[in-house]
Amino acid sequence: MKTTRIIKGRYADSITLMLIAEELKRQSGVSDAVMNMATPANISIMRDGGFQISPESFAADDLIIGIDADPENGASLLNQAEEWLSAPPWKKSERAENIDSPPEPFSDANLAIVSVTGKYAAVEAYKSLEKGLNVMLFSDNVTKAEEISLKRQAHSRGLLVMGPDCGTAVINGVGLGFANRGKTGVVGIVGASGTGIQETYTLLQKRGIGILHAIGTGGRDIKDEVGGITFLDGLQILWEDPRVSIIVCVSKPLSDTMKEKIGSTVARLDKKYGQKPVVYCYAGDKRREHEAGRYYCTGFEETARTVEALVKKTPVNTVLAQMAEERRILLEKCAEILSIRGTPRPILRGFYTGGTLCYEAQSVLSEIIPDVYSNAPLDPKHVVADALNPEGHCLIDYGEDAFTQGR
Repeated sequence: MKTTRIIKGRYADSITLMLIAEELKRQSGVSDAVMNMATPANISIMRDGGFQISPESFAADDLIIGIDADPENGASLLNQAEEWLSAPPWKKSERAENIDSPPEPFSDANLAIVSVTGKYAAVEAYKSLEKGLNVMLFSDNVTKAEEISLKRQAHSRGLLVMGPDCGTAVINGVGLGFANRGKTGVVGIVGASGTGIQETYTLLQKRGIGILHAIGTGGRDIKDEVGGITFLDGLQILWEDPRVSIIVCVSKPLSDTMKEKIGSTVARLDKKYGQKPVVYCYAGDKRREHEAGRYYCTGFEETARTVEALVKKTPVNTVLAQMAEERRILLEKCAEILSIRGTPRPILRGFYTGGTLCYEAQSVLSEIIPDVYSNAPLDPKHVVADALNPEGHCLIDYGEDAFTQGR
């Protein structure tokens, strides 16, 4: 039996909600459990899944719990979920509830992770900067003006603001947010894409290559209006760290202006600190010729193999030739499947929880399919009208703001 509970004004970040939902699913008699902030998209998805939600108005910091369980256990499980929101079962250490009076274990911290509902996030980030702390701003729904102001203030203080909407970072080998635990090594990443950082990280780990730092910037950082403040400061941090010998730049699509800005910063840092090889992976980018110490990749697999070649000191061009042949074979197979005649004709659908992976798929498929639609399109003319009811060849990113508002 499916039951729901609405908790007004009870914000919890997406990591907490997912972990509690997974804990609920492990309980006896539970078939399914869902916990979401009450965004219109989340409400629609839960209703489509059979959860009864009354037609009332919701705020961004309202929370919905949905459980499919034995009727006699439904109420007690909902109560358990509420208790876990206040006292998670996995909690193993003290937690700093506010920036003004952190408990003793955090007295020497130089980084604050801010994860509150968006309308309060900038205030907490400002407080953190005033305390001399770098900030990982996990929250989204921070205005562009607030982001620019925060990052300019951080830059003037010699600090860093990662975010808003920064879900992944690795600092000195320690994962923060949606990060993986792996080997520490000589690679440093700066990325305006959380899923891009994660994909690069895991592909390198599979090859036995460790990462020392992965600095997330938030996707809006590389927009012309923001100017890549954190991205450029992140590059300087990686250059100044002698333990980092290879740098990877990951980003969602960015303008020619920002590409030039990043390129000139790299040239300046090379001149000041000495050259380090840089591997670029910008979503949607077309093939570019490599230059001395500069490697331009069109996907994450290519990026990982290029870094591997640099670490192992093998020819990069040999790797790219192998990949080109593998790509040709895969695209031929895909085109063959999509060309099958009959009724209904094959329709390609892809579902992603990260925009950069969705961009990458669009870029690859554009070689054989002229019109691939998405709620996160590389080309604005290919925007899908309704992400919950797509038509035609379509790739949907469930990490888009419509699904995460209020995180």
